[in-house]
Amino acid sequence: MTEPCIYCGERKPFTAEHVVSAGIGGDDPDWMLTDCVCGDCNTRVFSPLENKIFRSSPLALARIFLQPHTRGRTGKSSAPIMQPRASYHDDAQTGIMFEQVMRAGGEPVMLPQIAIAPGGKLLANIPDVETGKAFIAAVKDRLVTRIRLVQKIRDGVEARFNQTMLEWVDNATGYQVTDERESTLKAPDEPVIWVEEPVWPAGVEEGDYTRLPPRVFQRERGQISCRAASIRIVAGLLSILHVGIDQIAIPDNAQPVAAQAHVHPQLSFDIKSYDRVLAKIGMNICAKLIGADFVRQSGFNRVRDYIRTGEGAIMKRPVTDNDQARSALGPQLKNHHVFMICGGPGKDADSQCAVFFCRLYGGPIEIFRLAEFPARQRELNEPRVVVVDYIVERITSMSLADYALFAVQNALAPIEDFFAGV
Repeated sequence: MTEPCIYCGERKPFTAEHVVSAGIGGDDPDWMLTDCVCGDCNTRVFSPLENKIFRSSPLALARIFLQPHTRGRTGKSSAPIMQPRASYHDDAQTGIMFEQVMRAGGEPVMLPQIAIAPGGKLLANIPDVETGKAFIAAVKDRLVTRIRLVQKIRDGVEARFNQTMLEWVDNATGYQVTDERESTLKAPDEPVIWVEEPVWPAGVEEGDYTRLPPRVFQRERGQISCRAASIRIVAGLLSILHVGIDQIAIPDNAQPVAAQAHVHPQLSFDIKSYDRVLAKIGMNICAKLIGADFVRQSGFNRVRDYIRTGEGAIMKRPVTDNDQARSALGPQLKNHHVFMICGGPGKDADSQCAVFFCRLYGGPIEIFRLAEFPARQRELNEPRVVVVDYIVERITSMSLADYALFAVQNALAPIEDFFAGV
């Protein structure tokens, strides 16, 4: 009989699970769990949870600046992306905040867009002529008799999609909102127009539509979006475009507007989701190095439920004022994440806990208590260190002594490189 999933405890078909998330450079084929995690937990719970943290939290900044590639949706290597709520280019000439994105390495790229300036004037802003013409054509294709608008509403890691229909009346009336509304858990098929609310950057007063006017823009994956405060405003914006888009001409010698290196990204940080992702890596490492039966013990129940549902709490040790904890993993390592599993004192003399140390991108050390046992566990007698080279996506397990030597060599490597070039 199939053993139960280490997270939900149900006997369902297993799927391959990365011990260390592929999104942060853990796509090492030798570090997969194949008999531990069910497909429901893997795809319905953990995938959206990790996408939220790796793309929309401050951790996304470390990924795009330090990690040149990651595992894309198709399983092939691709550049990390950041998906903040919004990122703007502050145009000095018009005073308008235009949409842009940041690619790997922090490269800012302007998105093709049309904004409605005060007085109803249409302003097109494009990264290049070819992209601009393709964008205009894509918008015209959406301006049909009936338009399906979609708003993505987040509820934790879950999402629902609210859909509203617009219907064209005539040039004098424009698009009208119909009574057809629907809410689904699955995104509707294209073609649709996505609706996003204004996100006010620092230094811009909320409601200042001279700085952040309604606009239509196209994301890098092709979705057409409207950023506006209400469906009524979206209907008005699309009505203006329906009548006036043929007046927008992009000459072959048009000069594109360069995006700014100083952007205005609006990131969110859900500490509970962040802790759940890190604790899952710790539990996965225990399953890989010690065994699935080890993490199926009742001592992991508390952290197991927290990882899967977000309910309850996890014991997390603050390290801000603890020099010993800060130095536990040695010096910061370039191009590496470092994790460690070890035993720690329990609530009484006979008990023991499993402790997980984590350092991502050379940042601060996070310390979690993963499990509590009534008696000492021989599997925790020796600390186990896992090092992830997120540049080449290679994971290595080593003893504490071997890691100490590795850390010193890694710290000396930049010095040796310097003298080699002298």
